[in-house]
Amino acid sequence: MNEDEDNNIFRLKAIDFGGRNVPILAQNANGPCPLLAIANVLLLRGAIDIHTDRPQISYEELVGLVFEYVLQANPLSEDPETAANQQHNMNDGMSMFPNLKRGIDVNVRFTGCDAFEFTAEQVIFDLCRVRMLHGWVVDMQDRETARVIGNSTYNQLI
Repeated sequence: MNEDEDNNIFRLKAIDFGGRNVPILAQNANGPCPLLAIANVLLLRGAIDIHTDRPQISYEELVGLVFEYVLQANPLSEDPETAANQQHNMNDGMSMFPNLKRGIDVNVRFTGCDAFEFTAEQVIFDLCRVRMLHGWVVDMQDRETARVIGNSTYNQLI
């Protein structure tokens, strides 16, 4: 198997979670992989399913499972205007799938673990109902640092 093929296959490992035997995905290379984060959340929730006997899954199969979940979890409204907006969001989210394999652009704010500057790449997390969190939070007891950082984002500070 060459490197490109290897990067398109994800190993599965069964774990005990909440009294269930659940497969989770392992990275095939170091670095960010938001697709695995999303898929593992959905697997742990029972929102998507991969049989625990499988040793691996391809990128294409995994994207298909997540895509099916997004369609099922986001039914279009009866109202034509709302449905058009939903469809636009779905199209934007689905166009981000290739980015989910290698990483996405996020710009954190240091005011809370869920504080981000919005980027289009985050739409897929919303569509999957997966909350993004980070650990870069300023200690509010360090008043001077908190005052200097304020509501700035990472990109504003660098």
